[in-house]
Amino acid sequence: MPSDDTPDTASLPFDDPRLLQMPLVFARLIGHAGVRSFVEHQVNRALAQEEPEKRLRCLERFHDKKTGELKQEWVSVAHWNDHRMTYWSDGKIGIAGRGPGTVDMRRVFYCWLPDLERLWPNVFPPSIAPEPKAEQLTQNKPTSPKRRDWGVACAEELLIRHFVKADYAADKDERSGLLEEARR
Repeated sequence: MPSDDTPDTASLPFDDPRLLQMPLVFARLIGHAGVRSFVEHQVNRALAQEEPEKRLRCLERFHDKKTGELKQEWVSVAHWNDHRMTYWSDGKIGIAGRGPGTVDMRRVFYCWLPDLERLWPNVFPPSIAPEPKAEQLTQNKPTSPKRRDWGVACAEELLIRHFVKADYAADKDERSGLLEEARR
């Protein structure tokens, strides 16, 4: 069960920045630790922890076979006592029972970023961005102007980084032209 500070899945938007996909979590941890089997063991141990301060909360998303709807729910500690998460070299995540058996790859798993920051602060430094306000959690409008502005800002940042890293002295007018294309 999630702790008291875990949002209810009904109010949690699908693009909540506090959720990080498991392949990204494994990739960052393996990049830091260097050994996949060690990271798998550490993640599975954190998922199965009873103590809230040592626990890594995990959300799964899946299509309901009966309704066809996309659903999401927090994964219980009891689930991780009987299953383990595996990370394959091609970046896929599988869920297997403890012992021999098949691997289920039909579900998508996310970790709760505040837990990652607490458990592995050197790999996941605390976020600079403030926690979303309650009214932001209930709004999930992917075509809103604010979201579009965010995308343009990201495009601008990527263009600036590209020009700096490539040591290409592009003038401001050229970057502006590229940004206008990105806005369309």
